[in-house]
Amino acid sequence: DIRSAINSLQFSSMKDCSLEKEFWSRKKKSSTLKCEVAAVSKVRKKSKPDASEDQEIQAIGGKDASIFLFHALGKILYCKREPVSESECPYLLPAHLSEHRRDTLLIQPEVIVEKSHMSGSMFNLYLHQNYVDFFSDIDDVVKASEYLSSADVLCSNWSTRLMMEKYSAAVATRGVIHSNTSRAFAHQQGGMGFRPLHKP
Repeated sequence: DIRSAINSLQFSSMKDCSLEKEFWSRKKKSSTLKCEVAAVSKVRKKSKPDASEDQEIQAIGGKDASIFLFHALGKILYCKREPVSESECPYLLPAHLSEHRRDTLLIQPEVIVEKSHMSGSMFNLYLHQNYVDFFSDIDDVVKASEYLSSADVLCSNWSTRLMMEKYSAAVATRGVIHSNTSRAFAHQQGGMGFRPLHKP
């Protein structure tokens, strides 16, 4: 963190020597009239803070919010949860739907996909390639494959594919997470260990 702060300070303190500014500085020297106009415009610019300049300064050393692809996949497939007691949960499912009860997710799958900077259909391909290794029950695998098939159907029409990709990714990611009953509760999170991920 200290090294990053020092590098950011050095980078932001560097004199700008861009070709565009060099060109305009030479043009200013060639004409006294242009020098006067440039001086007036410079004073005006000093009086008003440049928003784009401020944004550039803020961007230097700023934390990158994007997520590496396999890191994003891991967040979906390991699907960490926080424990929720029955007293804390006001809306308990009825007995015939108790199989769908899950602890609260620590992530938002849609946000994870967005931060990976990949299209929904491409993220689904990577998810489809790797999800089986994280399941321990064949019935759960069947359910997850049904969700992935539904996600593919959403993107099957080329004319609406771009609009439907985020919904397709939401169905695929949440479907795979929900189908994995071996990781439905926070106390079931341990014991899996590291699993290598592969590209499709």
